[in-house]
Amino acid sequence: MEVKDGNEELKNLIIQLKAQIEQERTERKDLECKITRLFSESLDAQRQDAKAFKHSIESAIQRSVANSVKQIEAFIGIQDFFQTGEPALNFHGWPISSDVAQYLVEVVSTERPDLVLEFGSGTSTVLFAKAMKALADSRNRGAGENQKECSPKVITFEHHDDYLKKTADILASHGVQAFVDLVHAPLVEQTVDSESYIFYDCSQKLFEMAALDKGIKQKVVVLIDGPPGATCDNARYPALPVLLDYMAGHEIFVILDDYDRPEEHEIVEKWKALLDKREIPYSFQRLPFEKGAALLKIN
Repeated sequence: MEVKDGNEELKNLIIQLKAQIEQERTERKDLECKITRLFSESLDAQRQDAKAFKHSIESAIQRSVANSVKQIEAFIGIQDFFQTGEPALNFHGWPISSDVAQYLVEVVSTERPDLVLEFGSGTSTVLFAKAMKALADSRNRGAGENQKECSPKVITFEHHDDYLKKTADILASHGVQAFVDLVHAPLVEQTVDSESYIFYDCSQKLFEMAALDKGIKQKVVVLIDGPPGATCDNARYPALPVLLDYMAGHEIFVILDDYDRPEEHEIVEKWKALLDKREIPYSFQRLPFEKGAALLKIN
């Protein structure tokens, strides 16, 4: 009887021991999971701190560089003002960057276009006006009064009333307003390639320009710097289809600013597909500027 009781007690002890071992195993596993989670959270926190620190340093450097550039531009602008009496142009913030500005002037100087079109106004409008004025002056040199070119050679579409007025004021301050047809073109819903977009109401003006070319092939430089990307998906895509509706027979230099943005990449690919579909010859070049730019030479 004592042996039987002893075996029973031993069995109970073994059962209790197994339960205790299992509980300790579970607790150890939970502890390991907790340690792993805490370690992972610690690493994530360190990564976030490092990322935030890196962003803070980069932002500080960008602000410092931008401020230095603005100071240099201001100094140069003052020197130019004393020499020419004209106010300086701003190339930072919303305006085009100075490398794009230089390229635009070079394009007008080397390609000698018959017409410049802009989607979006600003600093570039003044540059184009000055460059086209210089081009017209060179063409008019030695020409009779009846042969001189005097019609605007820059057509700019702008939807925003404040920017429209600001651009008009800047053009007037530089004395080149006569060379720009500054068009108020509200953003309206349009269907392009069976898709809905919100784009400049510019068809009537383009129709009028097409009626004036009298079938003569012209060289046209087009800068697409609007509408804002937040307007709709691929907001700047309609520019090329609309142009081709009225100017498909001309030699066109299409410059798209902000090409480093993913959406602008997508727009250019859609343009290429459109040109391929219509069997219109073109070449493409990426321009390595501050915010990136793309050049499509058509025809």
